Amino acid sequence: MEVLDDGALFNESSAMVVNDSPTKDFGLERGLRQGDPLSTFLFIIAMEALNVMMTKAVNLCIFNTISLPNGILMISHLFYADDVMFVGEPSIANLKNLNRILRVFYLVSRLKVNFPKVNCMGVAIDEEDLLLAVDMIHCKMGKFLLEYLGWVIGANMNKG
Repeated sequence: MEVLDDGALFNESSAMVVNDSPTKDFGLERGLRQGDPLSTFLFIIAMEALNVMMTKAVNLCIFNTISLPNGILMISHLFYADDVMFVGEPSIANLKNLNRILRVFYLVSRLKVNFPKVNCMGVAIDEEDLLLAVDMIHCKMGKFLLEYLGWVIGANMNKG
């Protein structure tokens, strides 16, 4: 996700206190630079809002999740590092509702999904249905055996 121009916090100027003495005022600019230590915390705060929205959508049956075999745990979304993964039933209604949720999240937070970077993947889904989903949300079709943070996902993890 990226912060749009009108979504960043800013102020005219600021100063810091160093050794009990204020520094000279300095101007603030919009946004954070890549690699800024604050970007992780800002992401966590923003994703907490998305977490609340997704939890509410699941509770109201707006977004249908998948359940693990024991039926106790239902997964609808996962956050890791600066990535988000949505997991749900493969249906047109679910995709439309997820798009609506993300649109509302954008309107509230000004954080917009960069859909050309999004990968849509399916497990036990016909390729035609997956292509329909990719076309609907204007993203790339992903495939397993992908590399994420240096690890190969979908490979035999016992090999080594």
